[in-house]
Amino acid sequence: MRDDAEALVTHRGGCHCGRVRYEVDAPPRLDVQLCDCSICSMTSYLHLIVPTSRFRLVAGSDELLTYGFNTMVARHHFCRTCGIKSFYVPRSNPDGISVNARCLDPSTIEGVRVTHFDGRRWELHAHELAHLSQDVGGGRGGETEAAAPLVVSGARGGLRYHHVGIPTPVPHEDEVYLEEFGMYTAGFATSPYGVEWMRFDEGSPLPELVRTVPHVAFEVDDLEEALVGREVLIEPNSPSPGVRVAFVRDNGAPIELLQIDADQSGSHGGG
Repeated sequence: MRDDAEALVTHRGGCHCGRVRYEVDAPPRLDVQLCDCSICSMTSYLHLIVPTSRFRLVAGSDELLTYGFNTMVARHHFCRTCGIKSFYVPRSNPDGISVNARCLDPSTIEGVRVTHFDGRRWELHAHELAHLSQDVGGGRGGETEAAAPLVVSGARGGLRYHHVGIPTPVPHEDEVYLEEFGMYTAGFATSPYGVEWMRFDEGSPLPELVRTVPHVAFEVDDLEEALVGREVLIEPNSPSPGVRVAFVRDNGAPIELLQIDADQSGSHGGG
């Protein structure tokens, strides 16, 4: 059990207009991170990262709009009325929640210690935050064990598993619309196994095989090299800065290959 489990108190907070409200269990003296990635620098967000078991959205689930960019792992939730991002699912901790400490009611806060996080070199430092969302204390209740990280091995040729995409006609919560491809994506940010649901418009320009058959996605070091000798379904393209993707056909199935350039995407660490 966490040493500070008994010291946790319930903080309350939300957006500016009050339509979004939540509770979060954390010590009365908060340890928060001030990140200097592109999006956090613009919003001056103070990160209080907790396991999902210690966060409860009590009002405003239907008031939230969601923004995704770059890797589309982070889910930035904004109030549709006042525009405030008072909490979100961070890329560094997709199994947890980052609460904006600036949006908490002050009555339960006894102090705040701010630590700088180097978000402009996100890939080099993201591991420093991983422990913050590990549920080793079971919220304010009994002890639970932290979930072991998923490690996937066995892929050939230097491929690293990234996600599995599954076509569906059913709308999901927190869908993100990608207009260029005529498709909605959902689920990846909250799935420990990298499951992503894909729903397509009737006029989606993507190949039928991609729209109808589940695909596995792998990260590669060199996209052009990985495509040599392959049957290319979708030519290399860049859906966001620092990320390049392509689809190939292998044994009748679609395969997605991604190259993530840390030099270009690092300053966009919140994505």
